[in-house]
Amino acid sequence: MSLRQFIPPPYQPVFTTTPGTCCWLPGSDCFLKVFPTAFQLFQGSKCLAEKLFVELGENPSFTAYVDAIHQRITVEGHSRAGFFRYRIEAHSDGVLFSPVKGLSLEKRMYPLPCVAPRFPLPRLMLGCHKAACWERISHRPTLTEMMPLWHLLGREKVPIGEDETLLGQLAGAVQRNEIRTVGPLLLNLFAVGIQGIFVPKREDDLFLGFSRKAYPDALSLSQVHSAVSTLISSMFVREEETVQLLPCVPVEAVSGRIYSFPLASGHLLSLEWRKGTIRRLLLRAACDDTVTLSSPAQRATLRCIESAERKKPFSLDRPLVVQQGKRYLLDNWSLRGLR
Repeated sequence: MSLRQFIPPPYQPVFTTTPGTCCWLPGSDCFLKVFPTAFQLFQGSKCLAEKLFVELGENPSFTAYVDAIHQRITVEGHSRAGFFRYRIEAHSDGVLFSPVKGLSLEKRMYPLPCVAPRFPLPRLMLGCHKAACWERISHRPTLTEMMPLWHLLGREKVPIGEDETLLGQLAGAVQRNEIRTVGPLLLNLFAVGIQGIFVPKREDDLFLGFSRKAYPDALSLSQVHSAVSTLISSMFVREEETVQLLPCVPVEAVSGRIYSFPLASGHLLSLEWRKGTIRRLLLRAACDDTVTLSSPAQRATLRCIESAERKKPFSLDRPLVVQQGKRYLLDNWSLRGLR
C-alpha cells in the first residue's frame, strides 16, 4: 500500500523583499533586520552586530528567506556586479554568517545561545499551498496559512497555563477545547504579539485596542515560539493519560495533516483528517510499548506495514501493542464500535 500521503510536501521558506523587515532566526533567541546592502543582528532591543556590503553598490535587488527547518536566513539578489547570496544560520555553537556567492568576505561565528537543528521536525499542513510571501501573509492572516508556519518555530515543549496575557487566554481556551474560540484568539495573538516575520513583541504598540500583554514576561522570545507551538500541537494531538486525537481542532481547520509528531515515548505519529474526521493514522514505533488512543471514532482497521498479515479490525477501547522499528497504519475510522 502506498504511504505517499504521509510524506510531507516540499517546504517553502517564508520570504520578503521589503528593506528593514525584522526576521526571526529559528533555533536562536535573535532576529535580523535585513536591508539590500546590510543586516543587523539583534537580541531583544540590543543590536549585537552590523555588517555592511559596500561592494554591492547602490540599490541592489534582494530577497530574504526565513527557513525554519534548517534554521537559517538566506539573502540573495542581484547587484551591478552580479548575483550574490549569503546565509545566517543558527548552530549549536552560535550564529554563523556565511557568504555563499558574490561577496569577498570571511565566515564569522557570533557566540550566542542556539540549539542544533533536529530532524524530522513535526509538520502541520492545513491545505494552504500559496507561495509564502510575508507581505501577503501579514495582510491576509488566516489560520490555515499562519498556523503551520508558527508551529514550525517551536524547539521544545513549553507548557503554558491560563493567565492575564493573550497567550494565557489562548491556553485556557485550548484546555477547555473551545473549538470556536481558539482560532480568533490565535489571530489576536498574531496581530498584537508579532512584528516582521515572527519576531515576538509583548505590547500592543499598534494601538489595536488590546489591554492585555501578548506574552508573560517570564518567557524568553524563543520560549514564546515554543509555547505557541506546544499549544498548536495540543489542538491536534494531546498526551495525557491517553493520546488524544483532534481534541480541539479549530473550526477553520476542518481538514489537514500532521507529520512526524513526537510522542513522549519517542514514537512518531502522523495523522490525516478531513471534515473533522480522522482518515488515516501512521505510528512509527521507537520501542516495544502499548499506546492507548482516544478519539470520537470507536474503531478502525489496523495493519503492520512490515508484516504480511492483512488488515484487521481494531477497537479503540483497548491499547495498541507496538514493536520497535515497525510502522502501524490505522484507517477506515468509524464512530461505530465493534460487534
